Amino acid sequence: MKRAFVLDSGFFIENIDINIRGEIYTTRNVESEIKSLIAKARFESLKYNGLNVICIEDNEIKKFKGKLKRYKLSDTDISLIVLCLKLRDKGYEPILVTNDYSLQNVAKIFDIKFIGIGSKKISKEISIKKYCINCKIYYNYDEKFCKKCKEKLVLKIINKEWVNNNYEVGGIDKKG
Repeated sequence: MKRAFVLDSGFFIENIDINIRGEIYTTRNVESEIKSLIAKARFESLKYNGLNVICIEDNEIKKFKGKLKRYKLSDTDISLIVLCLKLRDKGYEPILVTNDYSLQNVAKIFDIKFIGIGSKKISKEISIKKYCINCKIYYNYDEKFCKKCKEKLVLKIINKEWVNNNYEVGGIDKKG
C-alpha cells in the first residue's frame, strides 16, 4: 500500500524541519490558513516540488461536521480528515502530519496514522460525556440540560487511555 502524507497548516506555519519521502497532500483550506511570508514560501516550494493540493467541497465538510461536533474541529481540520479517508478509499495509507491534539484524537477514531510534529503528540486518548452533577446521570455530548432536573450539564472526562504512538512510519526523517 502506498503511503500518502497529509500535511496540516502547522507543518508550514511552525516551519518544522523534516524531510518527507513519498506522496504529499494537503487541502485548499490549509492553504488559506497560511498567512506569513515564510510559511507561504515553504508551501509554494513544496507545491512546486509535488505537493498535491486538493479541494474538499463544503458539503463534504458539513457531512462530517455534525459527527465531529464534540471535538471542536475547524473546517480545515475536517477537510484533512475527509482527505485522509478519500486517500484510503483510493488504496493509500494516509499519514496525517499535525501538531493539533484534537486532530490527532479524531485521527485515532478513524484509524488514521499520524505523526505529531514538534513536541505535540497525544499521550492519552480521552472520552468525554455530558454529566448532571445533581442527578449523577451521563448524557450524550449533544445534550445541554438534564432531562430529570433541568440543570445545565457539564463536561466530564470518563476515560483516559494511554495511546501507543510507537509505530514506525518510515518515509519521514527529522532533520537536526
